Amino acid sequence: MRYLTSLQNLRLAWCKNLECQPEWISCLSSLQSLCIIHCERFRLLPVHVRDLTSLQVLQVHNCQLVVAERFQDPEGDDRLNLQHISTVDVAAD
Repeated sequence: MRYLTSLQNLRLAWCKNLECQPEWISCLSSLQSLCIIHCERFRLLPVHVRDLTSLQVLQVHNCQLVVAERFQDPEGDDRLNLQHISTVDVAAD
């Protein structure tokens, strides 16, 4: 996957054992949209997300362990790593 530098959209769904964003995602320099849904154990985005300078949309939905407040806290570490992304939609439904 790390060699798909022209990839613009990525959707990770129903990955039962996915706990965090894979490190290789930081190599996807053209990625504009990242959607993570129904990943039961997903709990955090590593700091590598700040390297995705083309990323415009981040959606994290129905990931039971995600705490939406962490992403919405303007001074929190997660929010600081996401400040370059114009649309951040996180819901732990």
